[in-house]
Amino acid sequence: MKSNVMTAAILFVGAMVAFSAENKNSSAARRNTRYYFDLGPSQIDVSAYPKIQQKNYALFAQTCSRCHTLARPINAPIVTEKGWRRYLRRMHAYSKNSPVKLTQPEINSILSFLVYDAKIRKVGQRKQFLAQTAVLKVKFAQFKKQHLLLEQKKNAKEVGRSYFYSGPSPQP
Repeated sequence: MKSNVMTAAILFVGAMVAFSAENKNSSAARRNTRYYFDLGPSQIDVSAYPKIQQKNYALFAQTCSRCHTLARPINAPIVTEKGWRRYLRRMHAYSKNSPVKLTQPEINSILSFLVYDAKIRKVGQRKQFLAQTAVLKVKFAQFKKQHLLLEQKKNAKEVGRSYFYSGPSPQP
């Protein structure tokens, strides 16, 4: 029992260090943060992956980064082919009005990569992935709190700039 707790603690600290080192999101990317997984790493080292999956990763990176950061799908908790197929169907529907037009073979290649990568990183290295997820959730909670404070300050400034009083006239 103690060794499991110790292992989890070590993985959590390791994930925190990896998160700090890998997460160099720009301020623009941070503004588009909608989910905790948007704050994770936006690249994968695929050098040990089969050549076909390296090629699929390149297509995935080129295509998916046009609409959102790659951190979103890379760190998303989706691990099944059914889940990725649903995700890709939604993304493809969103892209219908954009200049990005994917063929069915391209969609299949991206799906193949996402399923393979999930099997390797998210299922095969489950403890590390869960530790990283825990770190991202903490960071996201901090991010949301900071974002809320900034919004409150912005709203306070807007109220302070209001030149027109629309209430009842003061009585002498």
